[in-house]
Amino acid sequence: PGFAMILKQFLENFPNTKIAYIVRDPRDFVNSAIKTWKVSSVADLAKVSWSRENWLAIDDVDPVARLAKRWRAYLRNAESTPNVVFVRYEDFCCDKPGTIEKIAAAMEIPFDRERVILLQGPATSRMSPDCSGKIPNASRYLSGLTTEWIG
Repeated sequence: PGFAMILKQFLENFPNTKIAYIVRDPRDFVNSAIKTWKVSSVADLAKVSWSRENWLAIDDVDPVARLAKRWRAYLRNAESTPNVVFVRYEDFCCDKPGTIEKIAAAMEIPFDRERVILLQGPATSRMSPDCSGKIPNASRYLSGLTTEWIG
C-alpha cells in the first residue's frame, strides 16, 4: 500500500502503465495482522513498527487511528491517480478467474480463462477465505469501500 503515495511519480516515468491496486477490507487486514504479529491488544499493535511509521505526518498516538488515516491517505492518492484499476482482495479470493478477467479487461490485455483456471490448481484453493462475512456489519464494506467510510 505504501506505493500508493508514489503512483503519480511512477506514471510520470512510465506514462502508458496501468496499475492494479488491491484494496482489502481494513477489518480483514487487522484480523490478519493480529494472527501474523500475534497482536492481542491496541498496546501490542503500537509495538509493531509499521504502526508507528511517521512519513505521512500522522500525529495520532492511537495505532488504530494511525492505520485508518494511513489507509485513507493511500486510497485518496490512488483514487486521484489516472490508470489505476481497483481490485477488492475479497473479490479475488472468492473468484480468482473472474477477478483476473475484469483486471485484464480494464487493462486491455488478453485473457485466457482456461489457462488461469489451470494455473489456479489445488494449491491456491488453500488460500484463506474472505473474513468479511464473519465480521459484524461487513455488508457496509461489501457494497463498496470509499475514503468516506474509512475515515
